[in-house]
Amino acid sequence: GEFRQIFADVRKQGFVRVRVDNTIYDIDSGIKPDRKRAHTVEVVVDRLTVATDEKSRLTDSVEAALKTGKGVVIVSRPAKGGRRQDMLFSEHYACINCGISFAELQPRDFSFNSPYGMCCACNGLGTKIEVDPDLVVPDKNRSLAEGVLEPWRRGGRGYILYYRGLLRELARQEGFSMDTPFKKLSKDVRRHILYGCDEYVRGRLFEGLIPHLERLFRETDSDYLKSEINKYMSVLSCPVCQGGRLKKESLAVTINNKSVWDIVRMSIRAAAHFF
Repeated sequence: GEFRQIFADVRKQGFVRVRVDNTIYDIDSGIKPDRKRAHTVEVVVDRLTVATDEKSRLTDSVEAALKTGKGVVIVSRPAKGGRRQDMLFSEHYACINCGISFAELQPRDFSFNSPYGMCCACNGLGTKIEVDPDLVVPDKNRSLAEGVLEPWRRGGRGYILYYRGLLRELARQEGFSMDTPFKKLSKDVRRHILYGCDEYVRGRLFEGLIPHLERLFRETDSDYLKSEINKYMSVLSCPVCQGGRLKKESLAVTINNKSVWDIVRMSIRAAAHFF
């Protein structure tokens, strides 16, 4: 009870301080945490000021902390306002906060030609051929009533009237005007029109213009329809890797806050300075 066994084990290992709920105590000061509450107990391995002549001691302390913490160590340092900032380091290929884990890093993890390193969304290309919002709405000064959505103002009369009716119903439900220039509609309304939303319009979820075109492009067997939709498509940076071509785990590996993607884009002068 009251963490007595934990404190006894810490004392047995030769440590003299613990941190309980962010407060440091001497191990022999008679600490009595409330048994009815959950507590965080951490072993204080060492306290020192970082200096050149303390390098050996610092190395020994970090190794001892990693051994005691089973591969996890916290470095607590002074911060502004008299507070302290904790920095968590781990020998494990996992994050104890978000639960992400992966295998030991290998050179193949940094190759976009390898299935182990490539971004799965674009297959390592860094780009995707997608419907371009600027092509489906070429003149943002026009309103929905004036046919600002280029793909939905082309086709047969029935096709045009059907989608105009959907937009009128969406406008009624979300409280915007069909006569307002597209660029003056709220950001949320523009997003709903282009990418869909959770509003039911005529008994169905409003799909949105861009998902509608993408679905038609995938499902149609008509070469003519594909060629028409292709007019509104562009080669864009992959939205997942942002052109980096690698999976997010590989891009998360940094040296001096630079990922491999940041480094390969450097000029020769910048690279020489960096290295």
